[in-house]
Amino acid sequence: MTDVLRDLYEKRAGSMRRAEARIRSILGEVVTTIEDRKLVRAELSGVRVKGLESIRRKAASHGWPVETALTSCADLIGARIVCNNVEDVYRFAELLKERLNLDHFELQDQIKAPKTGGYRAVHINFWLDVGEHPFQAERLPCEVQIRSRLQDAWAVLSHDDIYKHDDLPDDLRARFKDLAEVLSAADRIASDIRLRVRQETTPPAERPRFDTVTPAGLAWIFGDIFGRSARDFLIRQAENVVADLGITSLMDLTPLLSDDGFRKAVDAAYRSSMPLGPSTEDIFLAGLGALKLGREQAIEQVRRDAREEWSEIDEIGRREALSSLPPTMDDLLDVLEAFDSEGDIGRFADAFDVVHGCPICGTGVVDAGAFAEAAMKQYDVEDDDDIRERIETAVTNSGVDTGGWGDGSLCAYHNEQAGKDD
Repeated sequence: MTDVLRDLYEKRAGSMRRAEARIRSILGEVVTTIEDRKLVRAELSGVRVKGLESIRRKAASHGWPVETALTSCADLIGARIVCNNVEDVYRFAELLKERLNLDHFELQDQIKAPKTGGYRAVHINFWLDVGEHPFQAERLPCEVQIRSRLQDAWAVLSHDDIYKHDDLPDDLRARFKDLAEVLSAADRIASDIRLRVRQETTPPAERPRFDTVTPAGLAWIFGDIFGRSARDFLIRQAENVVADLGITSLMDLTPLLSDDGFRKAVDAAYRSSMPLGPSTEDIFLAGLGALKLGREQAIEQVRRDAREEWSEIDEIGRREALSSLPPTMDDLLDVLEAFDSEGDIGRFADAFDVVHGCPICGTGVVDAGAFAEAAMKQYDVEDDDDIRERIETAVTNSGVDTGGWGDGSLCAYHNEQAGKDD
């Protein structure tokens, strides 16, 4: 007997993988655009294509026709974002809507109106076009769940798939709900703390003395340079920097922060690792550092801080990508050898950390040999020349840039151009 749903699922597998990769890329971009990155935290917890058997169960539960089961499943492509605080959840939702720039999406606020069992999160549902031809749309349903850390902790502790069992005792269900209420109260306390931390320090009406370091002086200079009041947390950070470096005067801070050359240098140093420029808070703290360390050392510190910040974001993304790898080496080979595997291979290569930029144009170049070695290590496969060759061949034939002949440092295009020059 023909399994119609399986046939439909396999037929659209390539499209679903493209949507998965696209969502992962979009969410990664949004994570890096959040303001106050030292205060606001959002992490991509996971992106997945809903499994065939899960869709089959959901279709049976809702009475969906087999032919429309995939498009009826609102979370066919699902993703989860975990934020520090509830405020971050709503801010991330706003930024995601701006990035998607879609005419239609649905926002379910299950924080203001939690489910009866205690589940809390914001869900954003939308349709994503992953058609390969501009005149042939192929839209798939996607859902992004955005939770606070404590809301995510409840979901982990309650084990959603166990909690949903019909035979769960009522008293145990009640305890899960109690846990949700306790964590929700903790979230409210965290929100109160956040509100206090984000309060602005009102600068004094009259210009204070700068021959000593005071919170009033720091607040006045920030407002004078950037045109808005500094938040309490920045003034506390600044006081820590002053104490650590032994700064005793703010006399030179205003001219330093007013120097367009200094600000451009700070911006360039930050952008050397991060896709966005520094915040006004970053620039202010860099100016303080320059008072004691000098411009060059302060700018170098900005570069190190940006590199560390990006490394943290990149490491989170790499862990998430590794967790989404196929379960076995055979499954990995099936994905790699599929005709439309380019997106998956690019994502796996990032997870394996086997991509480098072309020194001329910056194009990502995948090292096929290193990819094979990393994959075999990941799946604990003994030295097997046949598997290594299959992986390298799949990567090379996939369409990702694996460089040209030689040392493989250049992308294929510039390697060819270099050959012509010779």
